[in-house]
Amino acid sequence: MWGQGSFCRNNHPKSEWSYPEDPEATPTTLEWERWLGKAKKIPFNREHYFSWHKYYAYNSGILGNLLPHRFYPMMLATGNPEYPRRVACTGTRKVSTDREITDTTHALAEFPSGLTLVMAGSTVNEVGLPDILRGLKATLYFNSSQNKVELKPEKPFTEEMDAIPFEDPLPTERTERLHKSFFDAIRTGIKPFADIELAIRGQVALCLAEMSERMGLTLYYDEKTRQIKTGEGKIIPPISYDSNTPIRI
Repeated sequence: MWGQGSFCRNNHPKSEWSYPEDPEATPTTLEWERWLGKAKKIPFNREHYFSWHKYYAYNSGILGNLLPHRFYPMMLATGNPEYPRRVACTGTRKVSTDREITDTTHALAEFPSGLTLVMAGSTVNEVGLPDILRGLKATLYFNSSQNKVELKPEKPFTEEMDAIPFEDPLPTERTERLHKSFFDAIRTGIKPFADIELAIRGQVALCLAEMSERMGLTLYYDEKTRQIKTGEGKIIPPISYDSNTPIRI
């Protein structure tokens, strides 16, 4: 089984995640040192404060800001969200040169069951990949704009099953429905549409994608030991947050 999805948009000529700067902002009024936290200590910089999304020290860019909106639903649709086994990711920055983070990225995650998910993200082109989840017997086609999902059998199995349209499928991306699910879980203890187990598994995959992109490595994950290794078996140590430069080992 393998699936694909994307979150792509194009705000040109506006620079993605560039925000107006308040000229009255100062290191004192903003508590600059406290805001930096564990990030690399640098002199006061309004660009870094107001447009922090663009810098590695404070943000992971497309992988953390945009792709979760597609990656988590795709994992949920598999029916059995897993921790990733192997993750590889590439990133480029050819249009948005006013930043450290990439403006185009492609992530590939492989899971223990054999499932692979391909995710693309861009802030400089709005044409993405259709959301599709492929299986042996049938394929699921997702249409977020129309709030529809359709299951279509593969040719060898057309005598075994019929195409099935799903109108207004749960949980969908309707925020009011997700909010209700969350509050119902608090009040009654039922499992919400998107629970912590999904969040942890999805975030492990996306964090590995960020590390892969910045290190230029394919990374392996052991869910029992929580160790991250290279293809050669070298263990990746915990990442330090004292630098805003690309990670190296």
